[in-house]
Amino acid sequence: MPAYRDRRIKVIGKAGVNALVIGYPANMRYLVGVGLETYERPCLLLANRDHAILLAPELEAERARKASVNDLILYGDDDNPYRIVAEALEDMVPRKGVVGFDGWMPLKHYIRIVENLDVRTVLVDEALYSVREVKDEEEIRILRRSADLLQEIFERIPGLLEKGISEADLAFELARIAAGRGAEDAHALVQFAENSAIPHHTYSARTLRQGELVLVDMVLSLNGYYSDITRMFSLGEPPREAVKIARIVGEANRAARLKASPGVKAGIVDEAARRVIDTAGYGDYFTHRTGHGLGLEVHERPFIAPGSSVVLSEGMVFTVEPGIYLTGRFGVRIEDDVVVTENGVEVLTGRLPRKIIAV
Repeated sequence: MPAYRDRRIKVIGKAGVNALVIGYPANMRYLVGVGLETYERPCLLLANRDHAILLAPELEAERARKASVNDLILYGDDDNPYRIVAEALEDMVPRKGVVGFDGWMPLKHYIRIVENLDVRTVLVDEALYSVREVKDEEEIRILRRSADLLQEIFERIPGLLEKGISEADLAFELARIAAGRGAEDAHALVQFAENSAIPHHTYSARTLRQGELVLVDMVLSLNGYYSDITRMFSLGEPPREAVKIARIVGEANRAARLKASPGVKAGIVDEAARRVIDTAGYGDYFTHRTGHGLGLEVHERPFIAPGSSVVLSEGMVFTVEPGIYLTGRFGVRIEDDVVVTENGVEVLTGRLPRKIIAV
């Protein structure tokens, strides 16, 4: 069982606050093991060094009871949750004390909470993410399992590709398979031919024709932790230029993975991938950062971006996903998940070929 209290104390210490008010599910899950979404009814974690309280509407009782907290406060639709929060904080925080809020707190809830409190409020996102970005052994174990499951699903893609299948049909089928294998959340970007040149195209009714490229970028979560993979396929022999570009992107992926190690700046890793693509003459067509952190969110710190001064350390987990996109024609992206180790990185997604897989 993760040491949730230790995590809370570490964040409180880094942020220099007396207590936390957390309203974002990923942060909540990291600190107490359960993440509840705030809609019109607030779901909030209140914590100081000694005590943690989860406030939740009665309809969330079953999930809320699984949280690692000292007290669970359930409220009904005729209760005033803001008064409950204010009264609890008065007991947890000294007068004129400092309360840290995460930045995803809806403003309408924040105002109602603090309007009658004699405290100073600050954002604690920097402290939260600086703690969260270094994974412990249990988190890495779960991330490996998440990546293993996603690789199993990618290995089924060749058997699903056929003339006339639509991007939407393939995306839904992959999500269905993932759900049947125990994934909590799963969705895919499926991009055929010219749509693969649009990095964040999701899917459409566009159908697959012989000789066309297929880009699949899929994420899933297992026990709350996300894996994220992109691979290239084709129905029949792929275009010769696409094979050439896939080789360049694969080399850029490899260069970034080889450069990443403790003590190296994230911007240097990005530069390693970018240099390969620039040298090949396609620098203007690599239009995004090389990678992003993975964990309880699909995109979190660290970001492997141009000029980033973030220094990599053992336990950080992130994607390596260079790409080249030729508008109106096709795009190629190859994405792996890695964890920083003592001497470099462990590739969590190394089973899958990085070339275009012809079906």
